[in-house]
Amino acid sequence: MLRPIFDVYMIAFRQLHRLLSNHITEKDIVQVIMGTVEKELRENKIEYGESMSVDTIKNALKLLEKWTVVDSYNKQRVKYYSLGERFDDEPSLNEVISRIERFN
Repeated sequence: MLRPIFDVYMIAFRQLHRLLSNHITEKDIVQVIMGTVEKELRENKIEYGESMSVDTIKNALKLLEKWTVVDSYNKQRVKYYSLGERFDDEPSLNEVISRIERFN
């Protein structure tokens, strides 16, 4: 069953606007995504909580990094995320999210 994983990935992708001209710690972005997943479960916007895990969220971030949508760096043992150069503006970011949402 891929639906739970896809739901968490889509929520992660939709949170990328928080990285516009900004950088956020991995811990903070994971907490934001986890909170959004919990909220959408409560509101019945998504049906399955099985994939609601830190590992699933980190895997979504790794995929975005592989696609160069996000960059990461470590500073004093803390991992930070920012948008890749090509995606650090609203239109480019919306375009990549729209392309991914077509699979929904």
